[in-house]
Amino acid sequence: MKIPKFNSYEEAYQWIENQLYLQIAGSGSRGNLAAIAGVGTNIIFDAGLSPDLLKIDWSRPTVLLLSHFHNDHAKHLDDFKKLGCEIIEPQKAIGNILELYGLKITGVQGVHDVEVAIYLINYFGKYILYATDTAKLPHVPYWLDLAIIEANWTDSLFERNLPPSVIDRIANTHLSADATLEWFKKYLPKIGVLWHSSSEADLKPVLEKLNNLPVGKYFAAETNKTIKF
Repeated sequence: MKIPKFNSYEEAYQWIENQLYLQIAGSGSRGNLAAIAGVGTNIIFDAGLSPDLLKIDWSRPTVLLLSHFHNDHAKHLDDFKKLGCEIIEPQKAIGNILELYGLKITGVQGVHDVEVAIYLINYFGKYILYATDTAKLPHVPYWLDLAIIEANWTDSLFERNLPPSVIDRIANTHLSADATLEWFKKYLPKIGVLWHSSSEADLKPVLEKLNNLPVGKYFAAETNKTIKF
């Protein structure tokens, strides 16, 4: 990408804003991967799918935020390491504030059946939250520009032909779409993305309620979807 010359900081900031897109390579049990390919530093969320699915300038500094080590989030981690990505793993992030390549990254402990990190990122003045595979969400002290939040299951979970132990595990280690709806209603981010949803979950009623809110635009994560923010 060729960066133009600017006559003021305001002009430069406006140009940067117009370049920011969330690329979704995939979300769900088959693999989770998304990226923000900025003009300075790339951010990658999880590594459950191949890096070949992303349109990124790999010569730029690239930070990969790994939520946890389950296969649908970490299967291709070694492929990203070979590309020279800076890998932030949960144990390094949780309870810390990391500053690198112009980013400020805060890691918070999530609630899952393995150690999982929730990430709050200050991306050159844009505030972003990434939270998946957790039964609880943190308080956020900023108005978010982008919130990527798990909405894993709906009440149809309890009607599926699954062992009770499996239903119990899902319900107690993943966010429901209704819980995510209530969190969005409280925090009203500028852009909200429903992430890591089960293929059996019908998100249409939740999205209808979200898009009737006075603030924000809301989307379900879809393969190859690009969202400007």
